[in-house]
Amino acid sequence: MQGTMHGVKTILLVEDDSSNAEMLELLIHTETPYHVWAFQSAADVLERLEEVKALQPALFLLDYHLSSMTALDLYDRLHSTDGLEQIPAMVITASLVNELEPEFMRRNIPLFYKPFELDDFLSSLSRCLQD
Repeated sequence: MQGTMHGVKTILLVEDDSSNAEMLELLIHTETPYHVWAFQSAADVLERLEEVKALQPALFLLDYHLSSMTALDLYDRLHSTDGLEQIPAMVITASLVNELEPEFMRRNIPLFYKPFELDDFLSSLSRCLQD
């Protein structure tokens, strides 16, 4: 099964703020059956791209403002990689990116502003991870 680790779907999380990453991991572990594979930077993900390709995560969960690029940049890099083109994504951000919302819509990426409504976030997560 694609995007699974031991039969459980895996979410690749990229969040450069460690406290936000811990909160998201805890939320996902306590409220869903999914596994989280967390990275602190886009560079870390790109350095381990072969492992990412081998695992085939079921979802990319990306913070918008990363140290070396934006979530859209990382999404485009990942989606230009053979084998990762069809993996859906969700983006979270604490800052307004209204002018970029058409770019998220064009890529079919749900965008969540922190703090987000928990039920809406979990519903979107479930929709993105449906078989």
